[in-house]
Amino acid sequence: MRGLYRITVLFSLQLVVGATARATAEPPAATVPIAEAGRLVTEQQPDQLVRMQGTVTWCWKPFARRLQRHFIIDDGTGGIWVNGNGARQRGLWTATDFPSVAVGDLVEVTGRLTRGGYDANLLPTAVTVVSSGPLPAAPLAVADDFFRGQLQGRRATVTGIVQDGRKRENQNWLLSLVLAGRRFLAEVPTAFIGPDVSQLIDAEVRLSGVVMSTFNTRGQFIRPRLMVSRSTEFTVELTAPADPFTAPQIELAELDHHTSQPVSGHRICTVGTVTSVQPGGRLTVQQGLVGVWVQAREPVDVRPGDQIEIAGFID
Repeated sequence: MRGLYRITVLFSLQLVVGATARATAEPPAATVPIAEAGRLVTEQQPDQLVRMQGTVTWCWKPFARRLQRHFIIDDGTGGIWVNGNGARQRGLWTATDFPSVAVGDLVEVTGRLTRGGYDANLLPTAVTVVSSGPLPAAPLAVADDFFRGQLQGRRATVTGIVQDGRKRENQNWLLSLVLAGRRFLAEVPTAFIGPDVSQLIDAEVRLSGVVMSTFNTRGQFIRPRLMVSRSTEFTVELTAPADPFTAPQIELAELDHHTSQPVSGHRICTVGTVTSVQPGGRLTVQQGLVGVWVQAREPVDVRPGDQIEIAGFID
């Protein structure tokens, strides 16, 4: 009986070990189209290992082949953000340097799909440059599709009026623009604009690039954000007036009612009396019974009771 007992135990152990090995073995990365990424992270196990091939349409550093912590690829079915920083934080990207790629490279990326802040991200474990070539076409965007987030990850062309600009940490300009009364953002390399963005304020521009999104902490879409990679895809179609105070003069009362027509997006001028001054260039101005908040681009030397003329944009 002891021999039989021993044989039974050993045989059971072999079965358990074999079952454990089969349960933990991971299948090789499957090649999937980018259009499937959103469904895969929603319906299947998180962190699925996949392989995707596509053209690099945007890079964190857009000039020549550089080490890129982030880039976007497009395979014709969709576009996806390749998140090198996220992969390194998770221990998935173990190389000393980030992958070296450039806009226009055809690359093969193996990695794990994960939920991004708004859409699926790919956390790379390996990146191979296959070849280089032209970028996918950037058709003129349908405004409703653009402003509903339906072009996420794809290349598109839009026009807009520049209302503001500030430098990002990667030294690109982040422009705030308006199209048909709706606001969007565009990230443009400094080399395409220069060190001073003021000459672009109130200009009409045409841009092509990758459509991404600005979203809130709950992952809800707020507005589109266009990522421009090439100088030929940023053009000024109508220059801004040299003197901002040549903009049309309006009464504050004209801002105090609903209109079925979208605001033009161009600069306007008005006058009024300062009623309060807050830190950071914020003040209130009144004209008759109508008052408005005003946010100056920089602190201004005014005080309550001053009569001032204002040139700016309706928010």
